[in-house]
Amino acid sequence: MKYVILLLLWSMPFSNAWAHEANEAFFKFTQTENTIVVEAEFPWTLRNALLAYKPSLKEAVNNRDFETTFLEYLRENLILKDENGVVLELQSFEELDNNQHAHQNTYNITFKGTSLSEVTNTTLCNLNGNQVNYNTLALGEENETFQTGSQKGTFQLKKENNTPYLLLLLIPVFYFLYKKFGKKSVSH
Repeated sequence: MKYVILLLLWSMPFSNAWAHEANEAFFKFTQTENTIVVEAEFPWTLRNALLAYKPSLKEAVNNRDFETTFLEYLRENLILKDENGVVLELQSFEELDNNQHAHQNTYNITFKGTSLSEVTNTTLCNLNGNQVNYNTLALGEENETFQTGSQKGTFQLKKENNTPYLLLLLIPVFYFLYKKFGKKSVSH
């Protein structure tokens, strides 16, 4: 009995290496010439989220029903908008090889558009009240990660503020105006 307990205690740290947390998903956003590609890594609970979203899938006989439902689910829960507030069109998704990891599903999800400004990501929130989605933006030189979930499902990208540079350009204009009109001295 002593050896069984020791074996169980010894193997406990390895149990975390077997599966991702069921309430965590990872998304990496990259921009190509005309599209934004999202590499999404879902935990094994994705199927359960789709079944909760559309219970009639329990009677589905082919994979096409799940694919159609997955697209509908993404259109409602992974929403990308451009700088004008227009929703970017979800074009397609492709399942990627999981490298023998049966506890996750990885997809490339392609959106038409290039000027990403706002992201709403509430995927899996219909299943887990404590869902955390890690959204990593690899759109420029730096990567930035935002968390979304049940409490806060949307984030906006930072817009560059060019106001200080515009103010610097006004200095020569004011200097010129001062030289031209500001020095009217009377010489006696």
